[in-house]
Amino acid sequence: MHGTARVAVSMNGLQRCHVCDFLSPEDIHRVISDVRPDQILHLAASSDPSDPNKLLQTNISGVWNLLEACEKLNREVDVLIVGSAASFGEMHQGEVGLGSNRVCEPGSLYGVSRQTQTEMGRIADGNNGLKVFLCRTFNLIGPGISDRYVPTALAARIQAAVEQGASELELRDMDGVRDFIDVRDAVAAYFAILEHGQTGHPYSVGSGEPVTIGQLADVLAAEQGAAIRFKEPEITPGKSRSGIKRSVADATDLQKDTGWAPRFTLCDSVRDMLTTQ
Repeated sequence: MHGTARVAVSMNGLQRCHVCDFLSPEDIHRVISDVRPDQILHLAASSDPSDPNKLLQTNISGVWNLLEACEKLNREVDVLIVGSAASFGEMHQGEVGLGSNRVCEPGSLYGVSRQTQTEMGRIADGNNGLKVFLCRTFNLIGPGISDRYVPTALAARIQAAVEQGASELELRDMDGVRDFIDVRDAVAAYFAILEHGQTGHPYSVGSGEPVTIGQLADVLAAEQGAAIRFKEPEITPGKSRSGIKRSVADATDLQKDTGWAPRFTLCDSVRDMLTTQ
């Protein structure tokens, strides 16, 4: 199905999975009515710019179908919509962090769709007992993340270069700045928001530490024991998919409201990520 997603359910320590089509209001309503959840962490999204129709339908229609299905339960349900830092767009000159009060200026269709999720969550919050919590997560790193993320994809490129006997590796956007948050810290933040956060308030989930792509590459190479030098391509291709040069979180309100704080350093995350690949 076009919008197929897995719905993981945890009850009394037992887990089971339902498969449903988020683009079918009837299908998602069937699953929500069957499960009758107390809490929902919505993490499903499409980020593929080559299929903009799927991206918009999954990220916008899919979320709206979920919220409507929860409203129809007519009982209290806590829903956390996990969004993306792509909603913010590029940082302005002089900005040191992106927080909940910052006006969003997404620079990509993906960012627009993720910010739309946030606005839909605000609209649905309070309807028929529905409580909608919001967050925007920055760049994930750590054990178990898929190879579609920058850290794992870059680690694989470094390993391949070493196996080929290369001493150099071309790397785009080395001076691009990102905020890498360990996946374990991110998950802890999600539950902290559900437990202690404010509804309708889009928390930024990030470490607050700026890291360039070049710095990340150096840490990855060191942890892999790779003696390799990174350089920008002589002919620079078009702009990156995100179109964002700098993106760093300001998680002040998240820490203040929930007591959450990141526990894992970049080196911790890289080391644990590599051992699980």
